[in-house]
Amino acid sequence: MEMVTVSCPSCGFSRSVPRSAIPAGATHVNCPRCKTRFAWEASSATAPPVPPVAPRPAAVPPASPGIPVRKPAPPTQELAGNEMAGVEELFRLAWDTFKQRWGTLLGLFFLTPLLALVPSGVFFGACHLLASALPASRTALLAVGGFGALVMALLVYSWGFGALVYATVDDGADLRSSLAEGKRLLWPYLWVTTLLGIIIGGGFLLAVIPGIIFSVWFFFAAFILFAEGTGGMDAVLKSREYVRGNWFDVFVRLLIIWGISGLLGLIPVVGPIVSILIAPFVMLVQALIYRDLRRVKGDVPYPCGTRDKAVWLGIGIVGYVVVLGVGGYLVATSPLIQMLKQGKAGAALMVPAPANPGEEAGTISFGSGPSGDRPSSPESVSASLADQDLADCMLYVYALDYTGTVKVNGEERYVIKGERNMNYNYTGSAGLKRGENTVTVDYQTLPDTSLREIKIKLYRYDWDAKQEHLIGEWSLNDDGGSRSFTVQVE
Repeated sequence: MEMVTVSCPSCGFSRSVPRSAIPAGATHVNCPRCKTRFAWEASSATAPPVPPVAPRPAAVPPASPGIPVRKPAPPTQELAGNEMAGVEELFRLAWDTFKQRWGTLLGLFFLTPLLALVPSGVFFGACHLLASALPASRTALLAVGGFGALVMALLVYSWGFGALVYATVDDGADLRSSLAEGKRLLWPYLWVTTLLGIIIGGGFLLAVIPGIIFSVWFFFAAFILFAEGTGGMDAVLKSREYVRGNWFDVFVRLLIIWGISGLLGLIPVVGPIVSILIAPFVMLVQALIYRDLRRVKGDVPYPCGTRDKAVWLGIGIVGYVVVLGVGGYLVATSPLIQMLKQGKAGAALMVPAPANPGEEAGTISFGSGPSGDRPSSPESVSASLADQDLADCMLYVYALDYTGTVKVNGEERYVIKGERNMNYNYTGSAGLKRGENTVTVDYQTLPDTSLREIKIKLYRYDWDAKQEHLIGEWSLNDDGGSRSFTVQVE
């Protein structure tokens, strides 16, 4: 029985079927592996019987949907051999190209931020003027203006930077054609950069090493988009296939050009200017590395099935999930959260709450702790503390309808803001030292208030037992003045 082989152009999956089972003429085939539908003609198949062929890991897929196919710019003809060009040769070729095309490259490089800033600035300025005319909607208008200006700047900058990438991979591109190509591929370019951000960013969040590896593997995705018309995850995966087997060579070349650019930027006075001027040259070297990989490896096949794409996106997302999970756990178990769970405000945390009009002055307690209903301590108190206990001594301040400051040993610890009918709670390090300590309160009541109270408490907090050990507490509710309390630490 005569057999023919049908191969998917997207993922490389092959299967041998009897020729008699295939209709004459062109036939559309659905690949069972990657679900791609492609045209296949039986007459183009090899006639002799062919044994079943094991699935290949990859094949060259068509251009991404929505991106018109264009003839790729041919790799530079000056490079030869089966090995990657050396750094010196790459620099020479890049410099020769830069001397011929510096006007286009520098023009795009400087035009890009101008294109981004002018329209976004005009938009934000218009929203600001409108906010001045409509003060009731000022906050909303400024928010809309800021967000809209940011989005506009991002889109326009991506357009200009994409045009610059295109100019580095097509030696015949001028300023106008580069901007036209950047505009045509703006959304595919934004999608590629978004995918790279997810995957590479997730790699760095998992650990630094995977992030570095991913950065080199997928570095040429944008170049592939503008040079070959392949976008999305196809461009990302094809970049990895180009770099496969040459990772270290590519890493060294990128590291050298980035290192030189960084060192030039450190030169006093002229360094930043030089670093800006050679930025298009750096991009030319990067484009030449990509073109050199294409020359050495040809039009490489690569895995492009749904599963292949989902795996890399999943790795990137896992990185973000892990970091968010670990960060959430650390926050949830932090001492600050533990104190808040016990009804205490953390260091320098102010919690305003409306006063209770039905409560008499002088009856506001510190909370539900064991010291909440204790009377004020004498103006001079003493405490016996071990050296390690001093760091755990805390100052708590409660203030209602007062302004003023609380100082410990002359150092300002808390400013009482004094918003009417609002009480503020503060907890922070007391800053006690061995020997005599002075707590000073300078305070002034707000006019025409019936409820007013300042309460101050010094205590040592036992983190293991989650208990407070009171040192001293004082209550003030007169018109104002300055009061000092002495704490002797033995």
